[in-house]
Amino acid sequence: MALAAPLFAQSNGFDRSMLPPELLPQPRLSAQEQETINRAMQDLQSDNPEIRAGAAMLLGKYHAPVAKAAVIDALDDPSARVRRAALVSIAEWRHGLPSDAVEPILMHIADEDVEVRRMVSSMSPQLMSIWRTSRMIRPDLKNRPMNPAVREALQRAFQDEDAVVRRNMLINFNNLNLRIEPEVFIALLSDPDRGVRLDAIPLAIAYAEPRDWQAPAQKIVEGDDATALQRLTAELGRRGSEEGLELLQQIAASDNTEIAAEAHLALFRWTGAPYELDWLIKALAADRLSQDQGQRLIQSLRGYRELATPLAPTLTELKSSVLRAEAVRLFLNLNLAEQYPEITQRLLSDSSQEIRTMAVTHFYARADLVTDDLVVSLLDNPYPDVRASMVQLAIRQPPEQAENMLFDLMLDESVDVRIAAMEAISAMQFEGWTDVVAASLEDPDLAMQRSAVVILLRERQFPRRTEILRGYIEDNPKSPLAPRIRTELGGGKVIEIDMNKL
Repeated sequence: MALAAPLFAQSNGFDRSMLPPELLPQPRLSAQEQETINRAMQDLQSDNPEIRAGAAMLLGKYHAPVAKAAVIDALDDPSARVRRAALVSIAEWRHGLPSDAVEPILMHIADEDVEVRRMVSSMSPQLMSIWRTSRMIRPDLKNRPMNPAVREALQRAFQDEDAVVRRNMLINFNNLNLRIEPEVFIALLSDPDRGVRLDAIPLAIAYAEPRDWQAPAQKIVEGDDATALQRLTAELGRRGSEEGLELLQQIAASDNTEIAAEAHLALFRWTGAPYELDWLIKALAADRLSQDQGQRLIQSLRGYRELATPLAPTLTELKSSVLRAEAVRLFLNLNLAEQYPEITQRLLSDSSQEIRTMAVTHFYARADLVTDDLVVSLLDNPYPDVRASMVQLAIRQPPEQAENMLFDLMLDESVDVRIAAMEAISAMQFEGWTDVVAASLEDPDLAMQRSAVVILLRERQFPRRTEILRGYIEDNPKSPLAPRIRTELGGGKVIEIDMNKL
């Protein structure tokens, strides 16, 4: 059976709507609204439960205190139909629920009507949030404990006769601030409802003693419920207890590859055993690990440098670009790039831009590793982003070497590379830089022309810039740049402009 959907919308952050409504200015009602509320409150006195239910639904549309009070009173109506309608109205208020109504609503976790219990159990996290917020804000509620009767009713709900209620309570447990005896969770591991059993697993492992959950956990290991085994494996892997590791060793022999891999990952995480790593690496090479498992395996190797060092170079050749990127991070983190220059250079031509960027960034930090052979290979690199990165590599080199690299890049087929090179040449003002900028006005790509114009207008001491710009307009009268340049050439002078308008 499906769980009842949460009746309160989740919200992120704090806003005025989270304040108890009694601390906010009360809404002003029109005469028509007040008349509607009065009529609905009269209908709540009707002998017909359908009319009372309709009135409860209608009153939920209004945030006036009198309307809310009437809806909350309707929770004690003898008709379950009316109580359900009142809860639907309350759900529409989100955080606009009066603080004093929280406990009366929670008491209906013990209502005789199963649908009411389902609704309250679904709403319980939001109700507890309102309760906690009110205790922080309202002095009269500060440090006041919750009504013991309410707490007892919530505790009993974990053993409700309805499976949906039991599941809601298990799912919402961490938001309820309740003290529940661990034996309750252990008992629910044998619940007749499969969903309840699944939801009880993490709580039983988290809160009960291993001696109490070992036997039911063993039944899961020996059973045929793959979902339960997967959930148990995840929880045991988080804890790392001795008893849990023993069970994980059994699970690692499972015919279910995904679950077995999860067990091996947990065992390696907690023990660092080489034979566990050997199993995992073979599974990774055979594509028997999920992408998430592969990522976690490679990430975990950072904590085992001696085991990782001989594996990292090979891992940079994995087929999956996501896993390969993770492997490259490990490779660079282990400082193996200088030891394996051929691998580092190969990474510059990887099909993944993320990996190419990591390789380039490595050379940014180690400018001393930029050799003539590397520069030649970079100039021939098939990826424009790598060739463009040479601009940043160049400015970290001695001036003569930087100049040669940048002027070579001015011949690149990618306009982005040419623009980056021209701007660097201009910024570093190598000999002949003004000729490079002027010549770029004749580049076939408009983006290159625009960049050259921007530099001409930005550099106030640029020789003959007015003459150069006038010549550009004469040669390119229909250029999209021409109107703006004409505007700036008033009186034969180039004046300040907003470069972004070009």
